[in-house]
Amino acid sequence: MARIVSRVRKLRMDYQAKLGRPVEQKEVAEAVGMHENTLSRIEQGKITRVDFDTLIKLCGFYSKVLERPIGVGDVLEYDPNNRRAVELAVA
Repeated sequence: MARIVSRVRKLRMDYQAKLGRPVEQKEVAEAVGMHENTLSRIEQGKITRVDFDTLIKLCGFYSKVLERPIGVGDVLEYDPNNRRAVELAVA
């Protein structure tokens, strides 16, 4: 079954690598203006819908800090064959 996969954790890891230090979810959540639990659920793929305002905030924040354009496709990915679930199970 197809699903939408969150790529937000990867963006946070890219930001962390750029800074050369750990970046907590709390730090990103505060900068974006959302609750830490919401960001955590988005990163873990446990949220069933993300509103446009949240996507705009995440794209804007990561575009600024990573100094490159970040679009919705960088935040969420369409997985038509649920292959990510298989990859995660094998890893």
